Amino acid sequence: MNQVNEPGKRGGEKYMSFFDHLEELRGRLFRSIAAIALGSIAAGIFHKRIFFAITRSVPELYWHTPLEPYFTFLKIAVVAGIFVSFPYVLYELWQFVSPGLYRKEKKYLLPFIISSWALFVLGAVFVLLVMLPFIASYLYGAGQFESAQAPRTLEQRWETVAEAWLESQAEPRDATAAAQLDRLRQRIELDLESVRSETGGQTRVGNVWSVGRYVHLALMLFLAFGLAFDMPVVIVVLTLMGVVKPATLGKARPVVLVVVFICAAILTPPDPVSQMMMGVPMYLLFEISLVVSRILLWMKREKKTAA
Repeated sequence: MNQVNEPGKRGGEKYMSFFDHLEELRGRLFRSIAAIALGSIAAGIFHKRIFFAITRSVPELYWHTPLEPYFTFLKIAVVAGIFVSFPYVLYELWQFVSPGLYRKEKKYLLPFIISSWALFVLGAVFVLLVMLPFIASYLYGAGQFESAQAPRTLEQRWETVAEAWLESQAEPRDATAAAQLDRLRQRIELDLESVRSETGGQTRVGNVWSVGRYVHLALMLFLAFGLAFDMPVVIVVLTLMGVVKPATLGKARPVVLVVVFICAAILTPPDPVSQMMMGVPMYLLFEISLVVSRILLWMKREKKTAA
C-alpha cells in the first residue's frame, strides 16, 4: 500500500514492515562492507608508503612478534579502505534514511557527502601533521631518562685518542718517540678511567615501542578525529531538517563541553595534552557549526520571505 502524495510531504514511498527495514539494512551493510573491502585492496598497494608516513616521526620502533608485520599492514589497508570508501558508505546511509525524509530534505544528499568526507579527511590530516609528531616528541621523549650523566660513546672515546695522537705529532722533533707514546698512553688511561666512573651506578631507561601498537594507536586516532571533525555536518543537517535548533544547542554548551572532553579522554592517549589537542578542536567545531546553522537558517527564511 502506497502513501498519498502531498506537496512537501513524504510521498511515493512504499510502506515497509520492521523485517523489510532489517532486510534493506542488511543489504546496505553488505554493500558498504564490500566497498570497504575493495577500498582496502586498492589501498593495500600503497601500504608501505602509508606505513612510513605514519611512523616517520618516531626515532625507533621494533617488531615484537613474527606475525606483527602482517597484522599491522592489514590494519593499515583496512583503515585506508574506510577513508577511500567513506563517500559510498555515506551514500548508503543516506539512502537508508531517505524514505523518512521530505522531498526538500533529500536535496542535502550531495553537500552532506562532500562535506562529511572532506572533514573526515581533514581530521586524519590533523592527526598526521599535529598529533603524531607530538606523540613522537613528547611521549617518546618522556620515556627516556637516566639517573646520571650518559656514558661517553665509542666515537667520543676515539676522538680523545685522535686528539692525543695529533698533539703528540705536533711535538718538537727533538722529543723522543718513547716520551710521545708515554703521554699518549696516559691520555688513553685517563679516558678509560673516566668511562669506568661514568658507568658505575647508573640507571638508563629507554623506549622499546612496538610497531604494531604504535600503528594501532595512530589508526585509531585517524578514525576518532575523522569522526569528531564530522560533528559540524551532523549538527548543520539536523538543524536544517528541524530536528534541533541552534538556540537549544547554544543553551547546552556546558553539557556539550563536558561530553566533548569525556570523549577526548577516551579516544586519546592518557595524558592531558593529548586530550586538550582533541577536545579543543572538537568544541571549536561545535561553535562553528552553530554559526553556520544560524546563517543557513537565516538564508532559508529570507528565501521564503522573498518568495
